[in-house]
Amino acid sequence: QAACAWLLQRMGMDTLDEVTSILLDWLRSLTEGNGIAVTSIKDPSLTEGMALLALLNFFNSYECPFRPSDSSFENLERFFEDASRLYGMPRLLDADPDALLDPLALLVYLAELLDSLPAHVADTPV
Repeated sequence: QAACAWLLQRMGMDTLDEVTSILLDWLRSLTEGNGIAVTSIKDPSLTEGMALLALLNFFNSYECPFRPSDSSFENLERFFEDASRLYGMPRLLDADPDALLDPLALLVYLAELLDSLPAHVADTPV
């Protein structure tokens, strides 16, 4: 209950459905360029780490090339290491796909990630 209340307050919303919708829309908009279509908080592309790798690739394609492994553990491990190293994101979850099956834990992590990643990426080519 405490995590739910914290998340709702942090996101300034009234329901978890609203939070879920906003975070999934954000994630979807940044990962679709790598062919990832996140459809739900339990989407395999999330629990297997591919959507998370695509997210980091969006912000830093040089240091985070989108090269997912066949191993969910390896994808998640690489994501958590890169998110920590590049953006100071604390490792709040394990690199175990089962750890991402808890929707509330994943929503809390995504909300923290939203605050940790760069706020704006230039749309114009360099």
